[in-house]
Formats: sequence, C-alpha cells, structure tokens
Amino acid sequence: MTPAQMLAHVNVSYEYTFGERTDTPPWFMRALLKIFLRPLLVGDKQYAKNTRTAPSMVMKEAKDFDAEMKRLKTYMQRIYDEGEAAWDGRKQITLGVLTSRNGVRCIGNTSTTICGNSGRSLGPSSLRARQGLTLRSSG
Repeated sequence: MTPAQMLAHVNVSYEYTFGERTDTPPWFMRALLKIFLRPLLVGDKQYAKNTRTAPSMVMKEAKDFDAEMKRLKTYMQRIYDEGEAAWDGRKQITLGVLTSRNGVRCIGNTSTTICGNSGRSLGPSSLRARQGLTLRSSG
C-alpha cells in the first residue's frame, strides 16, 4: 500500500463515521461485527499486525497523496470542532451507537495505525498533535 492509499484507507473510516458512505454489510454480518469487531475497534487493545482488511476499505487504485491528506485534515478539523461530546449517541454504520469514549477510541485506533501509538486512549487534541496537524480553533 502506498502512503496515498493508506490515507485513502483511513479516510474511508471517517466516511462511514460521518455517514458520507452508506454501503453496509448484510444484517447478520453487522451483528457479527458488533459482537467480535467492536471490542477491538473501541477497546484499549492495539490492532494486531497483518489483520485482514475489510473489502470496502482496500485501496486498489492509485490515489493522490495531497488530496487524501487534505481530506484527512478536514475530517480531523471536524472532530476537533465538534468535540468529544458530539460522539455521545452517534451511530456508526457497523458498530452501532457510540459513546464519546468509544468514538474517540475508534478514531484513536485508526491513528495508532498511522502514528504507532502505544494503545493509549486519544482525544481530539492528542490526535491533532500525533498527526502533526494544525487545526484552527472553532471558538
């Protein structure tokens, strides 16, 4: 996977989270994902290396690094602007309803993949620092 494809892969998670992408697995697969995958995505345990990627998140075509980085920064800005409280009760397509801690943890796990974080729980400000992003204050 190229760096541009990796950024595009990460952006797919945000597309699902913010409802911009609505293709969903069948109901029985969603149920299995909630039971088995949710604890990995929102828990404190770091992802295992070489875990199989969901087909909808596999990037086969070439991507533009600058465009994908701009999209990622836009998503990170949105999370920063909304704040952690905006995650309470937010429904994610495969994981169901998230609490603010679940939502931020899920995004934190995504950032772990990028930044090599040791599995600590991350909030919007630490994500911003880890990503090396400069986000403008919403206030």
